Amino acid sequence: MDAGHACTGFPLHASILFQAPDSIIMAILNAHLEAAQGADDSGMLPVHVALAKRCSETVLNALLRAYPQSMTVRDGRGNLPIDVARKSKSLHREAYIEALE
Repeated sequence: MDAGHACTGFPLHASILFQAPDSIIMAILNAHLEAAQGADDSGMLPVHVALAKRCSETVLNALLRAYPQSMTVRDGRGNLPIDVARKSKSLHREAYIEALE
């Protein structure tokens, strides 16, 4: 995923996509917990975007608390969040996988 990713203006998606500081992402999420359930034009939930953009463990865990069912939602390419985590090159890869299993 790159900066050309189809973000439809959802503030939570955009803050994650453009790698805003965790405090900004968390403020948006806390103000609009239901945003964790919204898919963008690519069928990606915020959790998919966060994993693809190598988010912090704090952000991932907050997204999972806000919408636990996200672990079973496939994106537009058919990937579950665990699939995105397994493909990640993040230093947090193992923590991602542990949180999603």
